[in-house]
Amino acid sequence: MTLLHENEKGIYGDSPQRVKDLITSIDSPNYRAIYDAANYVQTGFKPFDEAWPIVKDYVDYVHIKDATIPDAEHPIGIIKPAGQGDGQYPELLAALNADGYNGFVSIEPHLGDFDEFGGLCGPDLWTSAYDALAGILNNINAEYN
Repeated sequence: MTLLHENEKGIYGDSPQRVKDLITSIDSPNYRAIYDAANYVQTGFKPFDEAWPIVKDYVDYVHIKDATIPDAEHPIGIIKPAGQGDGQYPELLAALNADGYNGFVSIEPHLGDFDEFGGLCGPDLWTSAYDALAGILNNINAEYN
């Protein structure tokens, strides 16, 4: 089994530096990282420009949901489909494709205004989340099932 750490906001491992610290301190091939760009946006990092260079060697799994930069009206931002926020998903997915990434990505369809109880879910949001991801993957000629 491989244990995965997600860069969830509000925990020790929410910053790219602390994700790297956790993975390298535990130093096990069975402990790896999940990359969630929306969580990096919500914690004040530019996901691809700032976080990815630090964590990319430790990532085995990618969560797909995007987020807008927090502001006064939306203190933790708004969760959106990939490519519709500040998560830099087109850049990330293009880099993964160029590097031959053959791992998992999971769509997180809880979209909209987000609070401690989650965001909105439902068939329409699943469809928009999938369509957004598929659109990016098609634009970069990535193979996926």
